[in-house]
Amino acid sequence: MKNKIEVFGKASLSIPPDVAVVTLGVATENRSLTQAQSENAMTITNVIQAIRSLNVHEQDIQTSRYAIFPQYDYADGITKFRDYRVEHLLTITIYELDNVGALVDLSVQNGANLVQNISFIRQNNDAVYRHLLKEAIQDAFQKGKTIAWSLGIFTPIYPILIAEKFKHGEAPIASLQMTPIVPGEIVIEAKVAVHFAF
Repeated sequence: MKNKIEVFGKASLSIPPDVAVVTLGVATENRSLTQAQSENAMTITNVIQAIRSLNVHEQDIQTSRYAIFPQYDYADGITKFRDYRVEHLLTITIYELDNVGALVDLSVQNGANLVQNISFIRQNNDAVYRHLLKEAIQDAFQKGKTIAWSLGIFTPIYPILIAEKFKHGEAPIASLQMTPIVPGEIVIEAKVAVHFAF
């Protein structure tokens, strides 16, 4: 059995995002389900029109959830029907990041009362990731050599297993403050596990 050294190599890069994804929508409540749906449809239509006025294309606005919930009150061990709650959520992809705050504000002004998530992504980061993966492997090789030399092993080491650990790219959660939206930077990270034999 060969002697082995196992190390992890990694490389990361912070880059600005170029796309925002916002999930927001409208919740309405009424004892009449038909009325709750009608009010919701009218308001969500106003929200969509407001979003479109910011040059967001129709294909970049999608319904991500539509749900109906009966609402109940509980008192003295008795369950009593109150009304129906209708929720319609939209997921909006925004390519002009300076418009994110204005989009949220305009949506709220036009009736949106649910803002569930604002996230930032980087398109086409595969080339960046492959470059980082190469750097992660080089990092692992340097660590393997350092460990070997520290142990007084001067014979060549060679890899017998290389495993990609994960592919990762994330941005910090946006802060929502009436309403400058700060996207921060996306951290793209590559990590590998390498087993060396000597």
